[in-house]
Amino acid sequence: MHKNLGVDWLSREPVRAKLRSRVRRLPARFNYPPEEERAAVDLVIKQMEAFANE
Repeated sequence: MHKNLGVDWLSREPVRAKLRSRVRRLPARFNYPPEEERAAVDLVIKQMEAFANE
């Protein structure tokens, strides 16, 4: 994910949507339980936003 981040990913919605779609593919790729997938994706997005501010 780190290599896909641009300077303006926090401010541009199309870039954020592209990152969200890439994050959503990861749980299926690693056989993550479907009922916990949504919470995991939300957590990853929040973590990316927190680290971007640092």
